Amino acid sequence: MKHSILTLVTMLASATPAFAHVQTIDYPTFSDVSAFTFNGNATRQTGTTGSPVIRLTPSSGGKSGAAYLTTPIALDGRQAFETKFQFQIHNGSSTDQWSDGLTFVITATPSEIGASGEAGGNIGYGTDPDSVAVAFDTCAYGNEVGVVTNGDLSTLGTVSSAWGYPYGLKGSCKVNGPQPTGWLADGDIWTADIRYDGTYFNIRVEDGTSGISKVVSDYQLKISTALGSGPIYVGFTAGTGLGYADYDILDWKMVY
Repeated sequence: MKHSILTLVTMLASATPAFAHVQTIDYPTFSDVSAFTFNGNATRQTGTTGSPVIRLTPSSGGKSGAAYLTTPIALDGRQAFETKFQFQIHNGSSTDQWSDGLTFVITATPSEIGASGEAGGNIGYGTDPDSVAVAFDTCAYGNEVGVVTNGDLSTLGTVSSAWGYPYGLKGSCKVNGPQPTGWLADGDIWTADIRYDGTYFNIRVEDGTSGISKVVSDYQLKISTALGSGPIYVGFTAGTGLGYADYDILDWKMVY
């Protein structure tokens, strides 16, 4: 891995005093996935580094998958949290797009994510009500990271300050051969850092070679409006379409 778990812990721990109480989800690897529920095509596999990963979709067209913690979590009154994880999109189709993307999702309706109807541009998420997600889109919206709610991916690129392009790179997903450096689907190990203080989202990504790229700055959203009052589940989704790749989550830490 290009970023050690020590760095991951240090960066998250520096902000924990802002929380009224602290609960932690911590998976340096996914050697034990007994706490997870897998939907669709999600499985545990061995990643490119030799460590176990959650593979949300295999490198095959028309697949969808999701992995989420079976036990719901209880956010504090502000519903603030911080999360950091590494992902890798690799082993893609060589003559078409490496589509379609993945999400980090907080949902009250986990049975909706990763289902068979969530392949392609739905990226494992597109019909999930009562939810908030950070989408990492590798095709339809051209290398974009953004905050979406209630399964509505059409808002990517339309809501001011809710989205951005890593390193400013935007374009079609139809690229013959490997994606260029700086694209989410370039095969690198990426780090995502998502922070929500109860009012504002701030999101940064890093591709391991080019430094940090801030993609969302102070996007205001009350997630309680989207989530409702029921139990809250957290996890990840992905989907493939005509193009495809292995969509892997390598590690995950969340403080709330």
